[in-house]
Amino acid sequence: SSVTGVQTCALPIGPPPHPAGEVDVVLRAPGYPDAVLPDGFRFVAPVELAKVLPAHGPAQGGSVVTIQGAGFAANTRFLFGDRQALKPVVLDEHTASVLTPPGAPGPVRVLAVTDDGAAQLPAAFTYHATPQLDWVAPALGPLTGGTELLVHGAGLAVAGTQGWLTT
Repeated sequence: SSVTGVQTCALPIGPPPHPAGEVDVVLRAPGYPDAVLPDGFRFVAPVELAKVLPAHGPAQGGSVVTIQGAGFAANTRFLFGDRQALKPVVLDEHTASVLTPPGAPGPVRVLAVTDDGAAQLPAAFTYHATPQLDWVAPALGPLTGGTELLVHGAGLAVAGTQGWLTT
């Protein structure tokens, strides 16, 4: 008895542009029924990162951040440096909301990772040290107020930082 082998060949097919999703692959040969491979090919949107808003936050993490780009899916993971963002919510293929993980003070890259690819924005988010007050000068002033104070400490250079006195 003899067994006839299956002949394998490659046919180059250049699919036209198509929205993201799975499509059937169809082979049509004259005189034969169509050969169909259901969901045999998947078009994927490239993952892109455009913007991180706000682009800074405290080193202890926990800031709500909006990430804008393209190609986001429900299972997209976002990383700040090498730490995974917390509670990611993909709002649509262009927008996600996350909580920042803790990080060391300084700039970090933001990375979006899907099953189909990844994209990064270098230095897209900057962690700031938690403000710490060490001392003020002068340490006393008149009851009428108006004394300008010089505040010394760490993490005080964060944009928008304001100071005031409380009782």
